Amino acid sequence: MDLEVPNNTDIGRLLEILKNRFGEKFSKHVKILEYLMIFINDVNYRQLQGLKTKLNDGDVVTIGHILAGGSFLIRVHLA
Repeated sequence: MDLEVPNNTDIGRLLEILKNRFGEKFSKHVKILEYLMIFINDVNYRQLQGLKTKLNDGDVVTIGHILAGGSFLIRVHLA
């Protein structure tokens, strides 16, 4: 999915935007951060600046859930 977000949005704010957009079902899956896999342009967000990692136009953010066998929940292309 393509998503437009404000300048200086970080991963933590992106998760909030997605929770608001997709509601309780999404919120339930991202509730426990240690079970999430979040990649920015194929790099684990924990190797960057964690939830404070700033996003840029053109970034691809992939969010998955470890407990779901690694099946990805959402892939976001930032516009």
